[in-house]
Amino acid sequence: MSQILPQEDFFQLLSRGKLVSVDLLVRNEHNQILVGYRTNKPAQHTWFVPGGVVQKNERLPEALDRVALQELGVRPTEISFTAVAQHHYPDNFRGVDDIGTNYLVIAFECRIHSAELITDSQHEKALWLSPHELLTHPDVHPYTRAYFDPTPPSEVIVFMK
Repeated sequence: MSQILPQEDFFQLLSRGKLVSVDLLVRNEHNQILVGYRTNKPAQHTWFVPGGVVQKNERLPEALDRVALQELGVRPTEISFTAVAQHHYPDNFRGVDDIGTNYLVIAFECRIHSAELITDSQHEKALWLSPHELLTHPDVHPYTRAYFDPTPPSEVIVFMK
């Protein structure tokens, strides 16, 4: 059974180590990718794919289901591994100076018909973008772009399938 850490313990973990998370590269029937406009740090004020931290004792399929249910309201059906990436942010969800956030991200592509990102404390709004729009939109975060860029910038580390 997964365990949700109290916020203070989670902050201690993030300030001292690397978090493991999953990103969902959600495509619709028009080959568009779902992104949400982030309202909190890190990646605040950018468009980013849905995702979340893997909790202690949580198996990867459970994390994918939980994140999809929390952020999309549905379970993904067609899931395939896409990439492993490292995301390094200079800030953190609390806004405490000099403490960055560091993730090892496992990204999965999934097709979910009629999914919409749930607007919550993390996402102000959602948008479906074509791969070209995603790569050229100025407010899409570079880490999200990297999943779809055949030659991601060297500072964005992505290991593709």
